[in-house]
Order: sequence, then structure tokens, then C-alpha cells
Amino acid sequence: LFRSNFRKLNNFYWFFSLDLKSSKKNTQKIISDWIRKNLRYNSRTWEFDLTAKRIIAWLSIHNLTIEESDKDYQYEFNRMVQKQTNHLVKEINKSETVDDKMIGCAAIILVGLCYKDEKNYLSFGLNLLKKISNLSFDSQGFPNSRNIKQLTFYLKYFILIREWFKEAQIEIPEHVNENIYYLGKSYSFLWQNIE
Repeated sequence: LFRSNFRKLNNFYWFFSLDLKSSKKNTQKIISDWIRKNLRYNSRTWEFDLTAKRIIAWLSIHNLTIEESDKDYQYEFNRMVQKQTNHLVKEINKSETVDDKMIGCAAIILVGLCYKDEKNYLSFGLNLLKKISNLSFDSQGFPNSRNIKQLTFYLKYFILIREWFKEAQIEIPEHVNENIYYLGKSYSFLWQNIE
């Protein structure tokens, strides 16, 4: 129970349940406090999937996490996002599960989109996404694992990535749309057969 709560607290996905009218100052103070306590690498709070999810949470609700903040906070926030992203880039090949690689890849792509591909995060993430697709999907775009949960997981992250490209007003890579098409087709086929 402690480990589960610790992971939930440190991945910051609970930010998605915040009311968008929540206090920006309080949200930013939570992040500042976290950064101050976790500035240096700590194997517990910097676990690969926790770090990836934290980046996604922090950047996805930027209207609470960064808008109307002062320059010191912005510097601290941007530096920590970059530090965590560099950690993901360095560790992604060591990650044992494809699901964690997918979450890490999505986080790296998001950083590339938010920071105008600083340090080539976007191209690194997109190349990795192609590799994950080639290793994980058969010729019809169905996960090699034949697992419906994994199919749903991949579909969710590919759609999320596509939406980030739309929001950034950058052309969506063809392989992202292609994978969504084939994964969606597989998902639809499965549900028709279940019913």
C-alpha cells in the first residue's frame, strides 16, 4: 500500500484530477517543493516510469504548472524537466518492459514538442517510437503479445502523441496516424467479436 501511494504521489498523474481553476501558486509550490527535495537522482523517485509520467503530467497541465509563474520558478521547472528527460534518454534502452519504453518515449516526444526540439528530443523520441512499433506489432498492426490490454495501452499513447502534435500545430508523422489506424482497426475487430 505504501509503495502504491508513493508511486501515485510521485508520478503526479493525480494532477489530472485537479480542477483547472485550482490555484496556480499552490500547484507550482508543490512542484518547487518536489524539485528541492529530489533535485539529485534518487532511485525511488526517479524510477523510469515515474519520471516519464511526471514529465507528462507537469507539461500536460501547463496552465497550472507554469503559467503566470516567476522567472526563478520557470528556470527551476525547465531545468528539472530537461534533467529528467536526459535521464529517460540515458535509461530507456535499459528499461525492461515495452510499456515503460512507450511511456518514456511519449514523455520524450512531449518535451521535444514543448521545447521546440531542444537537444533533438523530438527526433530521438520519434525514432524510438518507430522501433517500438516495429518490435511490438505484427504486419497488421496488432501487438505481438496478442493482449487486448496492451492493444488498448498502445492505442491510448499513440492517440495522446497525435493530440500533442495537433496542439503544437506540427504535422503529425505518418507512422503515428498509421499505427492509430491499425490499432483502432484491431480494437474494433476484437469488440465486434466479443459482442
